[in-house]
Amino acid sequence: MHVDLQPGYYKIINEEWKNFAGVYASDSNTSPIVRAGTQVEGILAADDAPVTWYIQPLRNEHYFLLSATAPQLYAVAGGSGPKINIEMRPDNDHQQWAIEDTDTRDVYYIRKSDNRHVWSLENNKLNTPVVLAEQRNANRSQWRFELTTRPSSVGVSPLYSPSGIVQPQLGDEKPVVLKGPAARVSGIVAILNGSKQYMRVTSNNGLSFNSMQCDDYSLFAVRNLGGEISLINIKSGKHINLDRISNIVCQGLGGGLTLGVYSRPDGRYNLTISNFQGRTGKTQYLSSQAGNDGNLSLKQLADDRCHFSIEKMAYTGFQGVVVLRNRSNYCMRVNVSQGIIFDTLAPNEDARFIVQTKGRKFCLIGNNGYHLNLHSNRNKVFVRCDGAGEGVEFAVHMNPECVYLAISGQGTNGSETHYISSKKSDSGGFDSLDVVPNANEGCEFRFENISQQ
Repeated sequence: MHVDLQPGYYKIINEEWKNFAGVYASDSNTSPIVRAGTQVEGILAADDAPVTWYIQPLRNEHYFLLSATAPQLYAVAGGSGPKINIEMRPDNDHQQWAIEDTDTRDVYYIRKSDNRHVWSLENNKLNTPVVLAEQRNANRSQWRFELTTRPSSVGVSPLYSPSGIVQPQLGDEKPVVLKGPAARVSGIVAILNGSKQYMRVTSNNGLSFNSMQCDDYSLFAVRNLGGEISLINIKSGKHINLDRISNIVCQGLGGGLTLGVYSRPDGRYNLTISNFQGRTGKTQYLSSQAGNDGNLSLKQLADDRCHFSIEKMAYTGFQGVVVLRNRSNYCMRVNVSQGIIFDTLAPNEDARFIVQTKGRKFCLIGNNGYHLNLHSNRNKVFVRCDGAGEGVEFAVHMNPECVYLAISGQGTNGSETHYISSKKSDSGGFDSLDVVPNANEGCEFRFENISQQ
């Protein structure tokens, strides 16, 4: 029977020998610097860090096992047969484990999820590797889990992949609509016409009101521009823009069309465009009426098709609009030169980042309208907020204390995982962030969801 372990820090103790499963990088057992390929061993001493594991449950009743001394490495079997060593490998090689009951209370098997082989420790000698075994009824193949705390000597918390996690969540699958008219048009919004149809991005990057169902193509992040706004679709990452004088589309990367927002007495809104393409002093109104190529049009005078309801969305987790803070509690923000710095404790508009979801990965769009983007100089990789294209994609690794922004490929060294750091880059200048191959304290971030603000 599968066991319901809660996420947290544990020591794993062999039932036969009472040794701890742990990781050491050297025979001296005095310098536990764990690297990819380090094997899991039976350890006699109960030194906290090398024998502490972070266990993360998944929705399919399996688990990830991570070492507290190697926050970027997962416990992985080097093969599928018996006598195969258990090793620590990076997140792109992570493996799922089943934890199952034995006939003894509080004693369990650790089974490879795709066969019946289980963890086993052949003897109690120092540095004996933990291996896969077929024999399940022997005490040497059975383990106890002792709940503990994060070791004080560990500076960086273990990571885990957001794919299939139980807790903590990256956020609800769908946002909640805030009731009543939006007090402030900000965060993530949906726009409806008088027939309760949503403004939605079409397959050719146009815009139309043709659906009464709200999905990601109907949700737009608001950039606040000193009393005016621009809108970015959270699915495509593209801005609402003009490709013709009266043809509204969702095709712009960077910048975008500046819109005025006027609140009407009935709780609805008008979205206006002024001083565009030489039309000094002329105000036009966005209309839900189809214009050129079936896209939206502009009107000289506001009629009922120019009156919109705006639903503001309440998000949780790493979705919508977020603020990122480093370990010193400073907010990440975009400066005037499209660089990234940490210099403010109070989040302003420049510290707001739009989360664009791409499958199991994410992109971030700054309030300047540009994506976080990778650059390289003298074989060093760094990040700025100047991407007019798709931007760098990253995975969000989480634990109860912080998140890490992990990049694989995309200008880094092959398939190895790198991490965005809050430390400035020596190669990119004072307003560029470093990208490093090993997670350290500078890679720890906290995020706040501010979609409702």
